[in-house]
Order: sequence, then C-alpha cells, then structure tokens
Amino acid sequence: DSDSDIFSKLLTNNKGEQVGLALGEILAEASVMMNAGTDTTTAALTNTLFLLYKHPQTLAKLRTELDAELGSTTTIPSYETLSRLPFLRAIIEESLRLRPASSMGLPRVVPKGGRMIAGKFVNEGVTVSVPTYTLLRDAESFAPDPENFRTERWLVDASNAEDKAQKEKMSRAHLPFSTGPRACIGRNIAYFEQV
Repeated sequence: DSDSDIFSKLLTNNKGEQVGLALGEILAEASVMMNAGTDTTTAALTNTLFLLYKHPQTLAKLRTELDAELGSTTTIPSYETLSRLPFLRAIIEESLRLRPASSMGLPRVVPKGGRMIAGKFVNEGVTVSVPTYTLLRDAESFAPDPENFRTERWLVDASNAEDKAQKEKMSRAHLPFSTGPRACIGRNIAYFEQV
C-alpha cells in the first residue's frame, strides 16, 4: 500500500493535500527522521547527568523530591508520577536550556512577499534562523544569570505577578525543540525519555 510508507507522509499534509516538496527537501526530511531522537536524546540525558553531578546541591534536592514521592519502593515509577515532580521538571527544562541537544537553529525560508522579522524587512527566498544557543541564553528572558545552571528559575510562584511574568517571558524564549508547524515532532517523546 503506497499510503503506508514514510515517504507518502512527506508528500501530503494531514488533510491529504499535496505539499509539493522538492526531492532535496524530501531527502532532508527523511534524514532528520532517521537521525532525530538518537544522538539528541543521548546528548540531552548526558548533559542533564553532567549538570547534576557538577551541582551536588541540586542533585541532593532531586533525591529529596524523589524519596518523598517514591519512598523506598523498588517498582519503576510511572511517567505520570514522575511528570508531576516540579523540581525534576525544572532540572530537565534548565538542562535543555543551558545545554540543548542541538545548538543551531532550524533554517526557514522567508515566504513569497517577504516578512517583517524582528523589526526588519527580509526579502522572500532568504534563509533565516535563530541560533538555539543564543536564544536560550537571552539575558532579558533568563535573568538573572543566563549562563549559569539555576533550576530555581523554573520554580516560580504562580500567584506572584512578577514571577508569572518572568516565567511567561522564559517560556516564549525557551524553544529547545524550535516552534511552530516545523518544530521537532519528537519533543514529547524527548520529555518522556528524560523523565
């Protein structure tokens, strides 16, 4: 059945309409699908472990949170249980921010007619990108200490308007998997694997 192979999914969108990708674009998409989620997941997990061992006080806090939730059970905890742990989630977010699995931004081609990007007009056909590394260290979005591993930045008091505004600012800039319709389709799997 020609509709059940991976290439047929690259040729049509979710409405069954032809997307008209050029052969080079199809090859690029297939390459991404074959390689995504292997080295990047390994890098993300390795980076998280590295940062935890470089910050023993953070590791101690994580152990306290895990012990309080899991006790002395030897049963492997469920994803649902672990995904509700705020400090664990803060560690994952901060690790992805400080040491993203991919530090280069995904290239995009400006559509027909050009677009205003960051206050400047960019002509159609120009390839643009925002380096993930730079975005995730933005001093305004990740103040204070954007260069340092600070899990506390993700643990804010939702009832405090200033904390809430800072978290919203961080969330707009925290794009380790890119954003929009061309963002990493494996981001939910990546979070699942990290927990």
